[in-house]
Amino acid sequence: MRAKVAFTVSMALAAACSKTPETRNAAREADSLRAPVDWVVTGHRIPGVSAMSDSEAVKWHGHTIHLAPDIAISGADTCAKPSYVMTDAGADSVLAATFHISAAELGVDSSRVRIGQVMCDAGTWMTMGGTVVWIADDHGFAPWNGVFFELRPAPR
Repeated sequence: MRAKVAFTVSMALAAACSKTPETRNAAREADSLRAPVDWVVTGHRIPGVSAMSDSEAVKWHGHTIHLAPDIAISGADTCAKPSYVMTDAGADSVLAATFHISAAELGVDSSRVRIGQVMCDAGTWMTMGGTVVWIADDHGFAPWNGVFFELRPAPR
């Protein structure tokens, strides 16, 4: 079952989906105070055809993506009024249909993933980090030019 959830800061709030609307909103507000805002590229995988070589992808390591309620920033790209959408889906089915890869190619052990999208100006934000495959609250992959860049919370 696919559930779309708008969320406040990061895409780490899916656990609140099973609650009533009132407790879900309260949970979002409380979780948004703890959720990471800054994410850093810590690695990458190239599971298929890519527009980037391995050595070009390595240059993205250390890149920071800022996802906050009032602004989203990835390198020189900025979205002044972002909104966030998350879709919960079966890992193999969504990765095969959307990216033509299997969950195993990303090292995903879970049967479920969350596809997070940053919406900007009524469309998906088309930059590195505009779409993230979340495999855990603190671990995701940002697909960009055929490379899946591994995201972890930035050190505080």
